[in-house]
Amino acid sequence: MSGSTRHEWGRPAEGPWWRFVPRNRASGVLSLVAGVLLVGQSVLYLALGGDSAGRTVLEVVVGVLGVLLVLRSVDGLRVLDRGPGPE
Repeated sequence: MSGSTRHEWGRPAEGPWWRFVPRNRASGVLSLVAGVLLVGQSVLYLALGGDSAGRTVLEVVVGVLGVLLVLRSVDGLRVLDRGPGPE
């Protein structure tokens, strides 16, 4: 790798504890799509009516995790797309 990078991928030291910058744009978009699919599955299941209380709780947890994954992915893609800072 070259000595100069646009950003620090992974968990940057200056960012909040929940920020994760993807290694490249493709993995960030894949993470975003996975989050949207999790939210969609959860909403669809809950809209059709749950079979049991346990499965309903599981789908709510999956939906919350999906929303968190979407938020984390969008934030990471914003950091990734941000140009290099002033030097």
